[in-house]
Amino acid sequence: LQKPYSMIFAGVGGTGVTTVSAIIGMAAHVDGKNSTTLDMTGLAQKGGQVLSHIRIAKGDVPIHSGRVPVSMANAAIIGDLIVATNLDALKLVSTDVSAAVCNSDIAPTSEFIFDRNRKYQNVPKIELFAKAVNSIDTINAEAIANEYLYDAMFSNMVLMGFAWQKGLIPVSLRGIYRAIKMNGAAVVDNMLAFDLGRIAAHDPARLIELVPPRKVPDKKTLPDLINHRAQFLIDYQDKKLADKFTSIIENAAKIEKDKLGSDELSYSIAENLFKLMAYKDEYEVARL
Repeated sequence: LQKPYSMIFAGVGGTGVTTVSAIIGMAAHVDGKNSTTLDMTGLAQKGGQVLSHIRIAKGDVPIHSGRVPVSMANAAIIGDLIVATNLDALKLVSTDVSAAVCNSDIAPTSEFIFDRNRKYQNVPKIELFAKAVNSIDTINAEAIANEYLYDAMFSNMVLMGFAWQKGLIPVSLRGIYRAIKMNGAAVVDNMLAFDLGRIAAHDPARLIELVPPRKVPDKKTLPDLINHRAQFLIDYQDKKLADKFTSIIENAAKIEKDKLGSDELSYSIAENLFKLMAYKDEYEVARL
């Protein structure tokens, strides 16, 4: 770190890209190093392109610019391949100095809404980015986050652990752990996600042996689901809205039990009617 070490983190807004870059920056600070972070979020901070610039140097080495210079990124951590293969990210890496790790899973973009036949293939994207860097390693971070933590939101932390184990993040393990604790959000799970990424980089065959996957939570019974959602609707608006919800579901459940002897359809109706009466209402207010 005699001169600034430059990293970019490319991903989608709302998945923790800026949080991960802040954790790396704070870890460098804990280690007594200089660091800067610069998040390029554009117009869309959630669901849109996010490109974070992270630069680290020894404590007595000044960092004159927060931006990574063109073709000078030492490491590229790719949470989203679609963002990474845009010119904004491609121009920052080079075949001379850049090593990359990337999440091989691709999240569909809004194009899918307008063209249901739109295909999202990761191999061409990986091959394209591989031509722009010196080396590249891939990991299905989203699958690991879902399998072990039952939440894809931890995929970028898994990816960060993978990159750290590959030697691409020049901060100490102590610094990373301290920064995660100082961030204060889902500390235990974030530390576990980071370690899962490390294991995946070092010896992926031992993942299940070392960290058994979590069990999927038991599914609520229909009466429990109705009571839980009804209470939410009371808190969300009032008892009248909750009673309307309960009446519709109980009526559907009675018909289904008489005709089919089950409650599977009524369960789906309860889940989706709840979204319509609560969450969709919030989105509609926001849209207006």
